[in-house]
Amino acid sequence: RKQEMSAREKIDKNILGEIKSLGNPPETVKETVLVLVAVVTGVKKSDEWINGVKAISDPGFVKLIQEHDGTVPSKAAPALKKYVATYKVEDVKSKSAAFIAEWLHELAGSGAAGPTKDTNPREWAVFEQIDLNGNGSLDMDEVKFALEKLGEETTADKLLPQLDLNGDGVITFDEFVTGFAKSGLGKVTAESG
Repeated sequence: RKQEMSAREKIDKNILGEIKSLGNPPETVKETVLVLVAVVTGVKKSDEWINGVKAISDPGFVKLIQEHDGTVPSKAAPALKKYVATYKVEDVKSKSAAFIAEWLHELAGSGAAGPTKDTNPREWAVFEQIDLNGNGSLDMDEVKFALEKLGEETTADKLLPQLDLNGDGVITFDEFVTGFAKSGLGKVTAESG
């Protein structure tokens, strides 16, 4: 019995050629290609379609895809997360770009781009409750308010530096998940839940 090809294995020079021939493709196709380029090359996602076309026109680009090790570079991770949150595979109406979209969704689902609400549902449920303004990050006031509700207000000053890994005063979901277990917050929320 022949094993079915993975989405990544289906991406070849013919697929990329078809995408290039589209001229001015729909936004979903443009985003798919621009995120692909970021993931494969490890650079921050460009907003310029011409940069995507240049990258996929490189004769070595298919080889980069085929030899990809399944990791998502930190510069590309935010773009990949935003992409999979915005587009489903079926939103990409080009059959060629749909193979790429499928692979990007597989990568994101594997956790390679860092934690998501799908890969870390428990942490997401807690994070979402603390994120009172719904902006996708936590500030000191939100953390203090949540801990006050648990009767742990003195913990906030100690907890924020443990969770705010880059020291910018805001806690992203990535930082929250990383610091979640280390800080003991998992025990606090589990006991109170």
